Amino acid sequence: MSNPLFMNDLEELRFGLLQGQECFINSKELKEACKTVESYQNLIDTFKQQLEDFDKNHALDTYVICLTEHKTSNNHGSLSMWRGYGAIGGGAAIIFDTSEIDLRDSKATLIIDKVRYQTDEQRIEWIKSKIIGLANFIKQEPEANKYIEDIVNYFLLRLKIFSLFTKHNGFEEENEWRVIYMSELDTENKFHPWFSYAVTSRGVEPKLKLSIQPNTGVLKDDVSFDKLIDRIILGPINSSLLHENSVKKMLKLLGKHSIAQKIVSSNIPFRI
Repeated sequence: MSNPLFMNDLEELRFGLLQGQECFINSKELKEACKTVESYQNLIDTFKQQLEDFDKNHALDTYVICLTEHKTSNNHGSLSMWRGYGAIGGGAAIIFDTSEIDLRDSKATLIIDKVRYQTDEQRIEWIKSKIIGLANFIKQEPEANKYIEDIVNYFLLRLKIFSLFTKHNGFEEENEWRVIYMSELDTENKFHPWFSYAVTSRGVEPKLKLSIQPNTGVLKDDVSFDKLIDRIILGPINSSLLHENSVKKMLKLLGKHSIAQKIVSSNIPFRI
């Protein structure tokens, strides 16, 4: 799982938080709802403090795994995905069997959902609508000032989730689903043993290397990497019978006989 601040969409996480901060601080509705200058200043200070805490203590340990929704009958993959993420057709697409994923024991820590694609204007409008809703709540709740830290915390959590599950509508063809890990929700530090790193072309990047084994409390008791894989599609550049048989032979030599039976080749007539 990768940190969104290092991903190829430069707006990952940043857009929602930056726009949310601007809209929150400049909201006339919130200022009116607080009624007094002291209450309003307390709200703004609390928001800034919690945002700073996230930046210092949790932003680096926020992790995402990005997948694209795949039709069961599709043995070819998507040409745009091959071009963007599959070594220009020379890589492989791993198709996961999502029935093997069980998040019942980790709902408070891992979040899985489909990405929504929106214009900048639509995303900003969503943020403003939630701030207006927050202002209405503060206005109607006579003891809101007593719980201002909790109120801001819930709003910021919703803003972060929104930021991680929305993207610019130019990415819409990716048909993306995501699994999100947020360290502030991992109150028992269950996932800390999998905090790691990877050395990439961009340098050292933080990673969460989730172990595929039953005792993680995330996957089914009898899960294995072999069972989690539904099939592997070889890219159209490597779609010859020679390539396919070579990959199968490699997997068998590695002791992965069951995965070797799941190899198929994309027949998209695409060549560089």
